[in-house]
This record gives sequence, C-alpha cells and structure tokens, in this order.
Amino acid sequence: LPEHGTMGRTVAEWTAAAVMLFETLIGPYPYQDLTVAAVHLGGAAGMEYPQILFIDVPYYEESNSSMLETIVVHETAHQWWYGVVGTDQVADAWLDEALVQHATLLYYETRYAEEHTPFYESYLRGVYRREQARGLEDILHRPLDAYPSSRDQIVMAYHKGPLVLDMIRWCIGTEEYLAFLSSVYATFAFQTLTTASLLDMMETAYPGQGIATFLDSLLTESGLPDIAADKAEWHGTILHIMPASDIPCPCDVEVCL
Repeated sequence: LPEHGTMGRTVAEWTAAAVMLFETLIGPYPYQDLTVAAVHLGGAAGMEYPQILFIDVPYYEESNSSMLETIVVHETAHQWWYGVVGTDQVADAWLDEALVQHATLLYYETRYAEEHTPFYESYLRGVYRREQARGLEDILHRPLDAYPSSRDQIVMAYHKGPLVLDMIRWCIGTEEYLAFLSSVYATFAFQTLTTASLLDMMETAYPGQGIATFLDSLLTESGLPDIAADKAEWHGTILHIMPASDIPCPCDVEVCL
C-alpha cells in the first residue's frame, strides 16, 4: 500500500532472498512470478496460495518488522511445501507446516548465521515447552479432527514439528538432510506427500539405520528425547560423540589443533 512503500520494498527483498535460498536448498521454483500482497486478513498473519502471498497489513508497521520477515519467509516456503509438493491437510495436519517452519529456520541460519539463534530457542522451542508445561496433548501426527483444539494443532505443527525435523537433521547431518529434502521435493512435485511416504523414502535412503523408526516415534509419542552426550571416541581428527539415550543420533565434531 502507498503508506508502506519502504517496508514494501523490504518485503520484496526478503521474498527474493527466500526464493533464491530455497531454490538452492530444496529445488527450483517452477513459476515465473511470485506476488506478495498486503491485505486485511482479520487476525491471520499470512496466507499462502500458489504464486501469491497475503500478508496482514498491521505487520507492515515498523514495530512488527522482525515478525514480518518471519511471516514473509514462512509463506514463501509454502510455495515449495504446498505450492509444489502437496499434502492432505486433514489426514497429515502436521506435515506441510512443519516443513515450512523448518525451512524458515534454515533461512535464518543461512542468511544471518548466529544472529538469529533466538528464533529457534524462543519461537519454536520456547512456545512448545511452555504449552507442554500447561498440559498440552503432546502427540504430533494426528488427523486434524483428533486435536483437542486449534491451539493444540498449531503448537504441534508449527512448533514441535520443526523441532522433530531438526532432530532428524542432527541425526544425519545438514548436508544429508538437505539432499533428502531435495529428493522428496523432486519425487513428489505436483503430487501429494504423506507421512507414510515420507517415512518410506527415509527408510529407503537410510536402510537399517533406524532413522525412519526414530522419526516415526517422534511423530507418535509424547515429548521429545533429551539427547545428552554419553561417551566419545576419536577417529583420526574426528571426535565421535554418542548420546545417552538409545537412539541413532551420533554427532561428529572435527577438532582443529
């Protein structure tokens, strides 16, 4: 809108940066155009459609600029997870929002390095832990009508979901995780991705490693495991750190002397 000229240009810059990043990390954006429109959504922060994003007008105020970037990047990521790879948003109510939230986390990590670690701790983990303490019904993968309330579904899909995906990234490493996402994107472009098909692809990509079983447990069990270091072994210049819990989450640290 005319009164948001400066912020409108900033929104365009954020959108372009997100498109270029997601093309690099996930796969090509298949369209020529992407429109971002400031509209009065009446409470919702943003809404995605193929090739067009609606952003609620109040977020264009300077005081909301940090949240505005998150909204814009989130809705842009939906062009990959929704606009190209579809999901059943009733049967798999967690899936596309969790993928989009994790993609937003990757945007902040990649574009701002260490500047925006609070995005992860306060916006994702902080909300999840707070709602968990309030007695949240803490099972992520359920049909939409099986959540007790819309709030429960929001916390599960938008907060626990990306934390679960980040644990899988930690299990297999960022490069492997991004390669796997790119494979999922290419395989299910203009088709419907399901939780079952995601687990099948993970088992095929990492046979016998327990990664798909671990993801399934994170989707269907309450809480998230607390992965603390238990023991470590040297492998040349690599310190191999194993978790205390019995799950496949080793972490390799390269030590530079």
